[in-house]
Amino acid sequence: MKPAASSGSCRPREKSAHAPEPVDDAIGDEWLEYLASVGAVDGVVAAARGYAQAGQRLDKTVAAAKAAGATWAEIGRAAGITRQAAHERWADK
Repeated sequence: MKPAASSGSCRPREKSAHAPEPVDDAIGDEWLEYLASVGAVDGVVAAARGYAQAGQRLDKTVAAAKAAGATWAEIGRAAGITRQAAHERWADK
């Protein structure tokens, strides 16, 4: 069921003059569940953005460490992975 068009407010809509109260309550409950899911998805969007930014910072930091003479073993140890995994992940970047 599609949510009712919003009038800009996140409050449950007023009681309908035509719908029986149990139906009106069900509609209001469904709307509140929908709003909760939207808020949860917003959290996922923010976390994904932070994850991508952290990955970019890590790539740049690894490149700087390699340019400064760090070994793949040192970089891998710092990142919590093996030397080989570090090399495979960042050698071409």
